[in-house]
Amino acid sequence: MPHGSAARRNSQYWIQHFQRNRKSRSFPWFDPYRLCASERLIVGPSLQQFQLGEGAQGRGLLRRAKAYARHAGDLEFPAAMQMFIAEEQQHSVELGRFLTQEGIPLLATHWVDTSFRGLRKLAGLEVCACVLVSAELIALPYYHAVHHATQSPLLRALCRRILHDEAYHLEFQAATIARLRVRRTKTLRMVSSAIHNLFFVGTQIVVWFEHRRLFMRGGYTFRKYFAECQRHFHHFNRRMEHALLELSVPAPAAIPEGSAVV
Repeated sequence: MPHGSAARRNSQYWIQHFQRNRKSRSFPWFDPYRLCASERLIVGPSLQQFQLGEGAQGRGLLRRAKAYARHAGDLEFPAAMQMFIAEEQQHSVELGRFLTQEGIPLLATHWVDTSFRGLRKLAGLEVCACVLVSAELIALPYYHAVHHATQSPLLRALCRRILHDEAYHLEFQAATIARLRVRRTKTLRMVSSAIHNLFFVGTQIVVWFEHRRLFMRGGYTFRKYFAECQRHFHHFNRRMEHALLELSVPAPAAIPEGSAVV
């Protein structure tokens, strides 16, 4: 995850980040390597599911972001959120192009994706963000596993780029959730984090059983996968708590122009 202050990075910072990031995407699309039979058997079906999940439209999330922006007075937040969603969709486009080049059909639906989208539809902005964070945290070991499970230079390049993007996405989400929780008591924040972790553990188990062959091909046991996911979760929470502390400390009062500093 990027270093530095999460809380002080405002919506304008994120708009500029996503704009810069959009201009720097380059992949070896014409590399001649094609997946071997075992890669197609294990990597292909797993990527089909993740490609589908990356392509959510995010209309409900954007609607909630606009409502929050009006309430909080952060009028640039919806634009930042829209660019975040667009970057996730770009992952779907790129993975879809890879699968199509390999002659692997794209999925129209899958029960895991449908379940995640259903949860987001029923929830407010914070729960939507927590559901997305859960998926993004699991994406870290997942794309590492894919990178090690294939010899495809193109797929490996896509994995490295997605991992780079996800690190910033988690920073963006840490700042977002911190702003949503800043007015709560410490006890309520702890309860929220505990509920999120329970959901995250359940998600980890589902993803393992859906993709265990891919993870094992990429060098993961369940124990290693679970420990790595939890390590990322606790690191995310530390970043969010740091952002909360920053937001809780009032900004220093401005010194009137012309005043002497002694």
